[in-house]
Amino acid sequence: MNKLFKLKAISSKKSPEKCNLLYRSPLNPPTLGDFQLFSPQNWGGGGAKVRKNLLKITILESSRKEAGFTTLEILISLLIALGFVAVSMQSLVYAMAMKVQAQEKQRANELIQEDIERINRLGSTLPTPPVAATCNSTNYAGGYAQALWTLIPTATQTKTIIKKVKSSDGSVETGGKQLALRRFHVSSTINSNPYRTLKVGYQVWWGWDGTNYKNKNGGNVAVGNEPIAETYVEIIPDVALQCP
Repeated sequence: MNKLFKLKAISSKKSPEKCNLLYRSPLNPPTLGDFQLFSPQNWGGGGAKVRKNLLKITILESSRKEAGFTTLEILISLLIALGFVAVSMQSLVYAMAMKVQAQEKQRANELIQEDIERINRLGSTLPTPPVAATCNSTNYAGGYAQALWTLIPTATQTKTIIKKVKSSDGSVETGGKQLALRRFHVSSTINSNPYRTLKVGYQVWWGWDGTNYKNKNGGNVAVGNEPIAETYVEIIPDVALQCP
């Protein structure tokens, strides 16, 4: 009886470390609530299999999610690319239209400037010394302003801005888009004695058919149509500056 009591006492006095070792043995994997207390190495064969199955499920789910997000990203990228191309094409068309308008404006101003220089050269060709009757004319027709106006050629000035190129040999054809200069005399109605200042108005239109100037749409110029460019100048002949 005493020996039995001693054995029970010894078994009851086992150290906590030995109990833990027994609890952690491969034959005793952790229970459901003990997964956070022990590493997978101490679970035994059953715990390793559970861990492996969990990893397979996690990898499968993540691969599915990544595939879905990749498809969505591709669709969004395509939409962004299409939007960028559409905006770029519209910008390109707008830029080309602005370029054509700027070219027309530049050629129109060149056409006006060339005619002003032509009139200035003609003003220096009037005979000198000045004639007293012309210097002190009592009417516009007898003054130097009218004398200069009569020297100006009456032909309509044109300027080609877009030339046609032959596809056969690459040479430039005579046709193309042309601008036409309209010059009109305004001195006879608003000038006053001594009638020495020639006043000229200019307008540049989109063409000339020999009879009528053309507007932007190709029709005849009508009231209310806007020209490409217009200006007004005053020119005094050199000889008129010598009048007393």
